Amino acid sequence: MSSAEVDVHQICLEKTDLNDDIVYSSLTNEETPLDSEVGVFFACVWHMKNVMDDYGKINMENLQKFTESELGTFRDLTDAEKSIIQSKLTECKLVPRSKQEETAIIIKNCHMNLVVNMFKSL
Repeated sequence: MSSAEVDVHQICLEKTDLNDDIVYSSLTNEETPLDSEVGVFFACVWHMKNVMDDYGKINMENLQKFTESELGTFRDLTDAEKSIIQSKLTECKLVPRSKQEETAIIIKNCHMNLVVNMFKSL
């Protein structure tokens, strides 16, 4: 990470004052419960990544770009793989909840499942 890049995870960890072990555990878990205390952390991350706005609306284009960027750190993605990512994100049927923290967890669970499954094929 260059010095010009912002460490969103660290900023959100500090903002939410959560235990980093709890956050790390949820980052590596494919299914985080909707009532988890880490919802506030993921809401912060998705806001900073412009994946979720202040009203809880999900920006699917930015979520796809973020997902492609993460997977793209391992190797260049083909157009077919990018198409699969778009399809899988659509399959998640990401619908905002009344609580932004729950919406953030739904996004995280979809994203994590997609990354894990795509990583297996890379």
